[in-house]
Amino acid sequence: NQLIDGLCASDDGVDTALKILNAFVEGEMGGWTPTAASITLATQSLTRKGTQESPPMAEKLIRNLMSSKKNDIRKIFDVHMSSPVIMALAKHGDTERAVSLLNDVLESHVRKSSASAKRSMGKVAFNGLLRLWSTEKDPELANSAEELLLTMEKYKIPHDDMTFPLAWKCRENSGEKSRNSQAVVAFLDKAYFDAALHLPEAEYKKLRENWMDASTSTSAEKEEEKEKEKENEEEEEATTTTKQ
Repeated sequence: NQLIDGLCASDDGVDTALKILNAFVEGEMGGWTPTAASITLATQSLTRKGTQESPPMAEKLIRNLMSSKKNDIRKIFDVHMSSPVIMALAKHGDTERAVSLLNDVLESHVRKSSASAKRSMGKVAFNGLLRLWSTEKDPELANSAEELLLTMEKYKIPHDDMTFPLAWKCRENSGEKSRNSQAVVAFLDKAYFDAALHLPEAEYKKLRENWMDASTSTSAEKEEEKEKEKENEEEEEATTTTKQ
């Protein structure tokens, strides 16, 4: 623990600390089981130190902890460890990986977590993703965020007044294509009518209409694709008949 502590005091040292922790977690090195304190220290240091290589190594560490075959390793993991890693990935431009990790953490652990852990991860999700979308305009990232909203709904993760700005950003940045539009509309309706959020009615209606447009647009695209497939099949049949 003292070694990890010392290494995390410098940028290059953070990389070395993460390599050491990964080696022990993966079983390449034995004789010591990393503690929650040492891993938390290494991940939290990403807020101040580290290189471009640090966030991916930290992501690998989080994933190794979650998927380890050893129970004593898996038990070390705590959802709070992943928060600075998600933020660091986003800060260094790996927005897609940040969203993917957050989704996986929620799917794997939050359903078994305490109410306070759920609230904590909810805030990380909202605040983090709003930062990610401050500059990004990527349909795939927007779709990932839609899935995140639905994951949070699925596991009853408390939403606060960040739900609607996040939903707005998702829609704004997703272009015309949106996989989960109808599901997100239902989610927004539930959140609004539960009166959990104090959103002005005009804003809610505008946001809902925006998502409904996406839903209609997606449905129209699907119908168009079906028509094209049908036309192609008819052409193939005609060609086969002519050859015979």
